[in-house]
Amino acid sequence: MPPNNTQDQVQLMLQNLLIERLQLKIHRATRDITEGYSLTATKNGPKLREIKPLPDSESGDFDDGYVAGTLPDADTLLGKGHSGSMLQTRGIPAERSRASVLDNENLTGRYDF
Repeated sequence: MPPNNTQDQVQLMLQNLLIERLQLKIHRATRDITEGYSLTATKNGPKLREIKPLPDSESGDFDDGYVAGTLPDADTLLGKGHSGSMLQTRGIPAERSRASVLDNENLTGRYDF
């Protein structure tokens, strides 16, 4: 991979590679959500520590962070994350329950929690 690429450029290159080599077909659609989960902070607001983005390295490496968690019951997500985004966080209940997850907080940063 050429050095000094942004994360978005790397993701686009990977997507194009999958389309070219594996004939991956991409379909985007919108739909109304009738069932699922909603990411919502408590009444006192989110208790996440936002981290500052790391500077781009000369090698082109970047830290995409991680989020891992479990769903002990229907109303609780126990998770841990390093430089994790809300997109990664909402993937946990979506993967486990195959239900839609709506992010009502619109938090766009990366967080340690």
